[in-house]
Amino acid sequence: MTVQVPLLGLLLTLGALGSPALGQSGEQYQTVAFCILAANPSAYVGKHIRVRGIYRFVLEMNDLEPPECCPGEKLEKIVVIIEGNPMYPDPKSQRLARRLFGRPDGLALVVFAGSLNGRTLEVDRIERIEHLAHPRDREHDPSWVPRDCPSTGTGSSIPVKPTGMLKHQSVEDSE
Repeated sequence: MTVQVPLLGLLLTLGALGSPALGQSGEQYQTVAFCILAANPSAYVGKHIRVRGIYRFVLEMNDLEPPECCPGEKLEKIVVIIEGNPMYPDPKSQRLARRLFGRPDGLALVVFAGSLNGRTLEVDRIERIEHLAHPRDREHDPSWVPRDCPSTGTGSSIPVKPTGMLKHQSVEDSE
């Protein structure tokens, strides 16, 4: 009996050492609406966040844009960095990355999880792709891209409504 108690203590100690640390796969991500993030990115620097937005990528441009019109006059540009080898530790993100980057340019309505470094979102994983398109220019953007927004110049003038962010059916869910 006395041998089992120290052994149990040793096993509990080793188990605690092996548990996920901050920033690893067990990390909790704070959900942030794009409009709030772009209005004040400095409030989220260094934090692990989940954000839904329109990811526009071509050559060396990788920007996250609003999925709907944002109130306010000035929004900061959010740049996206997706890197690593393998690109993602989980199979779902790997599958979504292959789908997203099947062509060298495009735009997608996505949900990214990552951390903010200045005004750069360093993506840890792709959680969902709701829409994906490859228009030849902004004039041919699909209907799910906002247009003529007064604050950003890119979307409609419809005011922002709560979207139930992260509860939209994804392209993955419909396959």
